[in-house]
Amino acid sequence: VKSADGTEHTITVTVNGTEDPSIISSYEPGSVTEDTAGVLTDSGDLDIADADSGEAQFDITRVEGQQNGNGESPLGSLTITADGQWRYQVDNSLTGVQEL
Repeated sequence: VKSADGTEHTITVTVNGTEDPSIISSYEPGSVTEDTAGVLTDSGDLDIADADSGEAQFDITRVEGQQNGNGESPLGSLTITADGQWRYQVDNSLTGVQEL
């Protein structure tokens, strides 16, 4: 770059990017009703938006202390796929469910 007096100067531009967070949302609340079936199931879809191209997908690595992509608890299991489909199942015959 040359200044008004003709002197040459070097300009260095550094771009430091930041990771934009994804936004996860759902318009479908889930619920199950005790004593309506042997295995109580509900499912739905989560939506994800990400400003970074190609990154609007789920990469489940941990759910409630579990090391894999699926969560297990004493009262049921939760599965979430890469495209945001979720499914919750609980065995209605479990003592913990019957004590609710």
